[in-house]
Amino acid sequence: MKDLNTQSSPPAQNAALSSTQDAPAGADFPQRLDTRKAAAFLGVQPSSLKYSRHTGQLCGVTTPAYRKLGRRVIYDLDVLQQWLDQFELQTNTGIRR
Repeated sequence: MKDLNTQSSPPAQNAALSSTQDAPAGADFPQRLDTRKAAAFLGVQPSSLKYSRHTGQLCGVTTPAYRKLGRRVIYDLDVLQQWLDQFELQTNTGIRR
């Protein structure tokens, strides 16, 4: 009898799969992110991002667009970057007169 558990994908294919799933800190993010990774990219808590899907507001502006795939929620990296770009870069928080 042949043991079916010994069959596996070639090593190159396994390496490609693992490199796109959980990138180490500082590595490039994949093009689509789950809620936890999207929150890390935006610098907010995952619970805040989840809550914003119900309220429509995150950091005082409209929530970034997302996709629902069944029960899964994913965010496009380009959409998240555009959402971040709406905020001006600040050198300090003092009011200039």
